[in-house]
Amino acid sequence: MGSMRHYFSSQLELFSFAMHLFLDRIVERIQRMSFEGPPLDSLVLLLLQFIPLDEERRLEMDVWLAFMAKATVHEELKPLSDKLHSGLYDSAHYVVQALLSEGLAHPGLDVEFESQRLHALVDGLALQHMLQPDTLPPERIRELLTRHLRGLERE
Repeated sequence: MGSMRHYFSSQLELFSFAMHLFLDRIVERIQRMSFEGPPLDSLVLLLLQFIPLDEERRLEMDVWLAFMAKATVHEELKPLSDKLHSGLYDSAHYVVQALLSEGLAHPGLDVEFESQRLHALVDGLALQHMLQPDTLPPERIRELLTRHLRGLERE
């Protein structure tokens, strides 16, 4: 405990540091990826980076859940909490825009609505898989995301 206090003056500072580390890890993981193959598969792969399908992402989700619990009662964590939610929303928005750019989505698509819906889907899948991993295996998560994105295809 003493060594932690040497680096962090409060528990909130420790949580803030952990969440910045969390963000850095996700960005690095995505930057290391090679998105080859069909665009839809690459977009699903991108979304899967936000779901705790391995030990690294499970640990990140543990930290995220603890942070979000703190952020609901500590106003000083709200800006970082907002940044985290914006990052996931921005990723969902990127995916929807990429579908449009690749000609894989209906041109009249409501981008804002579909971005919010995809954001909520990824958030929900991540939480459900974290809490009950056996009821929602990775293959099913991939299938749910793929079918959702295909549902936005051109008619």
